[in-house]
Amino acid sequence: MRDCLRDATLAPSSSNLQTYELYWLRDPQKRSAVGDACLEQPMAETAGELVVVVSRVDLWRRNLEKLVDVMTQGGARPLTPLLNDYYGRIVPLLMRNDPLGFNNILRRCVFWYRGLRGPFIRSPVNRGDHRVYGHIQASLAAQTLMLSLAAHGYESCPIGGLDPRRIRRTLGLPGKAEVTMVIAAGRGKAKGLSGPRVRLDESDLIKEV
Repeated sequence: MRDCLRDATLAPSSSNLQTYELYWLRDPQKRSAVGDACLEQPMAETAGELVVVVSRVDLWRRNLEKLVDVMTQGGARPLTPLLNDYYGRIVPLLMRNDPLGFNNILRRCVFWYRGLRGPFIRSPVNRGDHRVYGHIQASLAAQTLMLSLAAHGYESCPIGGLDPRRIRRTLGLPGKAEVTMVIAAGRGKAKGLSGPRVRLDESDLIKEV
């Protein structure tokens, strides 16, 4: 599990901010409470291990500071002008939020104006966009965790039908932390837990244009 969790932290991440946390449930009481919060689904009840994947966009500034510290080797080696501009100016412009929404208005105006001159990013412009961003980053880590589990010979199942408030309370998470999903992992059954795996025909999903 530790190898798989370390692999998960190598997942792609926008601006490399890694705005997520992975909670491997080792405490029996917490594990039982999270299983209940997963609506007692058999995947959660029978899994060998449970991992709660949490979006933490609220930690972007802390992660940015740590990232720059790593890239500069504790300030001993300066960033290139390109990286210094990106992490010193552009990332804060994209990520910063304030209670009155001034930065949201600023982003909206900048994106609209630049978009008149050619292709340009259109989001994030509000907290809803940041929430989507956070769950995307957390989902990339979750998918990487599941791929690593499969490479190690285990099965996994992402659980999205859950009670996020109860899970937040169980883990003692702050209000801005959002539960993306719970990953159930363990040794699977040949016929599957609920039935054989089925998928739509690839022609329904893959489009060549």
